[in-house]
Formats: sequence, structure tokens, C-alpha cells
Amino acid sequence: GQLSNTFARRSEQAFADHERFRLAMVAQHPDDLAEKLKLVMEQCARGPEGGEFLERRGIFLGEVPHSRPRVAFMFSGQGSQYPQMLRALVEEFPPAAAALRELDAELTQRGYPDFADLAWEHFEALGADLWRTQLSILVASTILAASLKALEIRPDCISCLSYGEFPALVAAGAWTFAAAARATDARCKIVEQCRGEEGAMLAVPLGQAALQELCREVGPRLYVANVNAADQTVAGGDADSIARLAAHLRSKRIASRRLKIPHAFHTPLMKPVTTPFREVLR
Repeated sequence: GQLSNTFARRSEQAFADHERFRLAMVAQHPDDLAEKLKLVMEQCARGPEGGEFLERRGIFLGEVPHSRPRVAFMFSGQGSQYPQMLRALVEEFPPAAAALRELDAELTQRGYPDFADLAWEHFEALGADLWRTQLSILVASTILAASLKALEIRPDCISCLSYGEFPALVAAGAWTFAAAARATDARCKIVEQCRGEEGAMLAVPLGQAALQELCREVGPRLYVANVNAADQTVAGGDADSIARLAAHLRSKRIASRRLKIPHAFHTPLMKPVTTPFREVLR
């Protein structure tokens, strides 16, 4: 209940240049806090070793480097939504609540559902309804960016994945939130009109080259859609082809996970969307 007061005191009393050491702890109650403070003092007496032991206990001790590290904001795309998202943040952190009120006013003015409707009250549509899912991500991401700004945390660079480009453009100041919401509305309507291009996406713990080879083995309407990491790639394709790919992976004892996304985004199957959406953006 005192979270916002802590943030307020910290913003009014910035660290001085000579205050180079930082300590953060996650404690459940006063006795837990006292025990962890004792561990910190014992560790400091022994020297710099033992950082991993402290971190396992929810204790983080470090020294600020001489040069400020660069800060990157990374905006996630569809699939990152979840029921009741950001509810605790909005209830506990006044800048998040203020950002939500401002964004809800924009949504209401345009006849769009507000964030509580999207993420808290009718969250069963998240992942199934394209419009409600993407709009919820836009609002949530913009609230998070505003909350970080209130803590005087600003990005040196901004990047994104997939639909995360829309809130990233807002955070970068290239778009207003209203423009991003309108573009989201138009994009979702255009995608939904392309009923013949419904598809599916499958996350696979393989590199890009390995997944491309498996896609060629299984069928022609399969594509590498996202390269998330050296050992995680996403395939996109029509629903039948994705089902065959999942079965083929099971036969090779390779795990995979079907994403809650109703279209094969980032694949040639979505090409019919590009021209009408380009016209909307223009």
C-alpha cells in the first residue's frame, strides 16, 4: 500500500554521484526483511563473492558503472496479453492510474471499449478477438511507458515485435495514441475481411535453418514467421499445414506450442492485407 509513496520519495531525492552502490530486496514481512539485511551485512564482510546466493533469496546488490548504461524499451506483440493485466499496477501506482484515465477518455470518445472492459471484465476474448486483443496490448503498453516515464526512466532506443510496433511508435512520439488506435481499428477490420487467409502459428525450439528445412519437408504453405532467438523460431501457415507440422515435430520428439493467434502473421499468406492497409495509413 506504500508503493506509490516510496516512488514519490525516490523521485524527490535522486541519487547523488557518489552514491554508487544500490541494494534492492524483495521481502514478505518485517522479519524477512531483517533476516535479509543480516545476510547482506554478512556477505559484505566476506567480499564480492556470493552474488548468486543473494539473488536466489531476492536480494540484489550492485555498483553503478561510471558511465550510465543505455536503456532500451522493447514492445511485445500479440500473444503477450493476459487476463487482469496491469490491474495491480493501476491500483497501486497513481501515474499508471492517471495514464489509464487519459487513454480511456480517448477510447470512449471514439466509441471503443475501455481497458477494464478489454482486459478485466471480458478478458475471455483476449487471444480470440483480434481487435480487442490488439487494442488491449496498445493500451497496456502505453500505460507501462507512461509509468516508466513517471519514474524518470526514459529509453535511449526503442524496438518491438510484430504488433508491438504500434505502441512503440506512440512511445517514440511518432504517433499519437489516438492515431495508433485508429490504425489498429483499420488494420483489424482489413485482416478480418481476408477470411480466406486465416491461418495459425507454431512456436518451435529450433533455429531458423532447421525450421525452414522442416517446413520444406511438410508442405508448401509453411513459412518461418519470427526468429525470436537462436533456439526459438515461429512457423506460420494455413491451419492444416500447421497441424501437419506439429505432428511431424512430435514424431521427431520435438516440442512445439500453438500460439493463440488466428492468422499466419508475417507470412506471404497475409499479403492481401498490405495494399488496403497502406491506403489507410496514407
